[in-house]
Amino acid sequence: MSLEYAILGLLAVGAKTGYDLKQRFDRSVTGLWAADRSRICRVLEKLWKRGWVSQEVVAQAGRLDRLPRSTSGSGRGAFYRWMEECQSGPPSRNGFLVQLFFAGLLSDEEAIRLLEAKKQRVLDTLESFPQSYRVAPEYEHDELQRVDFSTG
Repeated sequence: MSLEYAILGLLAVGAKTGYDLKQRFDRSVTGLWAADRSRICRVLEKLWKRGWVSQEVVAQAGRLDRLPRSTSGSGRGAFYRWMEECQSGPPSRNGFLVQLFFAGLLSDEEAIRLLEAKKQRVLDTLESFPQSYRVAPEYEHDELQRVDFSTG
C-alpha cells in the first residue's frame, strides 16, 4: 500500500492542508499506516503534480497562505481503483486495514466485493500451504483442547 491512497481517502472526505492531514492521520489511520508531516507534504505535492488533487490558495493576513487540497476527479478514480484491489501487508503497514477504514466511502456492493476478495485471497493462501503446515505434527492425532489461563 502506498501513503498516497491513505491521503486520497482522507481528502475524499473534505479539503485539508498538510497540517490538517497530519492531524487527521494521527486521529485515524496512524495505527495502520504511520507517516510524519514532511512525508505527507511530499506525497501531497506528488499527488498535485500528478493531477490527483486540486489546490486552493487561501490568503491569511500576516500569515502564510493556506493551501487546502481536495481529491480531483482523476484522484478519486485512482482511489476507487485501488479500493477494488485486495491489499496485504504486515500489521504495521496493512493496506487492507486502511481500505477497511475507508470502506464507508464505498457503496455496500463495493464494500462487499472488497471483503469477498480478501476472503478469497486468505482461502487461496491457506490452500497453498501443504497439509503438514496446517497442523503441527505433534498435534495431528490429538484433540485440541482450549487452555484455561484462569487457574494456575
